[in-house]
Amino acid sequence: MKRGRRVSVPTLSLFPFLAVLLCTMGILVVFLYISVRSAGEQAVLKQRQAAATEPPVDHTAEIHQLKSQVTLDEIRIASWQADRERQTEALQTARVRQNDLLRQIDELRGEIQTLAEQRQQLRRSQTDALESGREQLEQLELQCAELSRQIDDRNEQLARSEPLRATTTYSIVPHDGPGGSGRRPIYVECTRDAVILQPLGIPLTAEDFVESGMAGNPLDAALAEIRDYWIRTDTAGADGRPYPLMIVRPDGSASYSAARRAMNSWTDEFGYELIDSDLKLDTGAVDPELRIAVEQVIDRSRRVMAQYHQEMEQRRAAIRLAEAGARREATVQGLRASRSG
Repeated sequence: MKRGRRVSVPTLSLFPFLAVLLCTMGILVVFLYISVRSAGEQAVLKQRQAAATEPPVDHTAEIHQLKSQVTLDEIRIASWQADRERQTEALQTARVRQNDLLRQIDELRGEIQTLAEQRQQLRRSQTDALESGREQLEQLELQCAELSRQIDDRNEQLARSEPLRATTTYSIVPHDGPGGSGRRPIYVECTRDAVILQPLGIPLTAEDFVESGMAGNPLDAALAEIRDYWIRTDTAGADGRPYPLMIVRPDGSASYSAARRAMNSWTDEFGYELIDSDLKLDTGAVDPELRIAVEQVIDRSRRVMAQYHQEMEQRRAAIRLAEAGARREATVQGLRASRSG
């Protein structure tokens, strides 16, 4: 079998075309560079010619403005430097203060730690004291129970002896031993509502002690009358010089104080005895003649005290009227009266 005949196809080469194109572009770039440079030189030449033809510009104002600006800047810099120094000094002071505060904080922390330890110690001691207190409380409760039992026993004994006591009377007599007194007592019983002269049974109420500081008040006059009567009747002087003996009941402290203030002429010549409220006393027999004399003296003293009290009230009223008149007169004259007139 025979092969076919090969047909040749003509080819076109692009290398010469590209070479020519590159050369042309290079030449154009050179021409472009030369034209740009020439244009720049012409622009510079025109600027120089224009500057040569224009008159010179005065820059004095600009220089002055710049100098002023420089001066302001210098002032600002100086102010900033001074401010910087102040800030630096304040910073140093703050650092010192901070160090002091840190030191104080450390001291306070130490104190807090000490207080915490003391608090723990106190708690421990309080716990111990509470335990010991509980033990003491239990002991005291036992003692109170024992005392209550004893009080109940004594109350039972007192209740059993009460009927006997109610029917028994007691006498208060001067002690006849060493250091005692053989003088005769004038019994003055002090109760809650009255001061009673015994055995006469003459009561003196609160109205009789309004002017207790004045000599000759009802109690003082009655005691003087009893003393003088006994001295007159006791011709031998066997009973001695009489003296008041204050018999004070539990609720008669106020009456005792009033009677003591009213006893002007007795100074320290008196005695006192504290007795129970239900204790019955035997103060002796009643002398009718002495009772009448004492009642007359008391009535006379009451009249004198009433008259004295009335006169004092009149004087006080007169003083008040005089003060009121002085105030009115001062007010009319344009003055203001004081509290004392």
